[in-house]
Amino acid sequence: ETLMQDTASYLGDGWPGTDEIGNSLSGAYYQACLGMNTSASEYYLTKILPDKVNDLRTATTYAHASIRHAQPFLDQCFPLNAHLRSLFAGMGMKGENIKPTKTSMGAHVTNICAAVEGEGMHYPIG
Repeated sequence: ETLMQDTASYLGDGWPGTDEIGNSLSGAYYQACLGMNTSASEYYLTKILPDKVNDLRTATTYAHASIRHAQPFLDQCFPLNAHLRSLFAGMGMKGENIKPTKTSMGAHVTNICAAVEGEGMHYPIG
């Protein structure tokens, strides 16, 4: 919730409401990332399980996201607020020295969720 309040105060994002997200684009983007990230462990399990087992599974949302780049998602979700788009691009590429056009959406989603949930340490971007 703090991230949504900060982006609303400093970057012109919408305010979070009583239903948590409200008009906050950053909150909606985080919720979408969280939804994709829930199937990350299942996706990585397919990398170590034999093909016989994997043939019985369907591809996860995270698997579909991991083969795409982050930039189109950022552009579509934050079309009018370049500062907000840059913040989320930076959060999603922690420790990466590549552009969002080259970053896997899977890694981006994992980094966003880790940043917001407090799993990882982050520093000011810019």
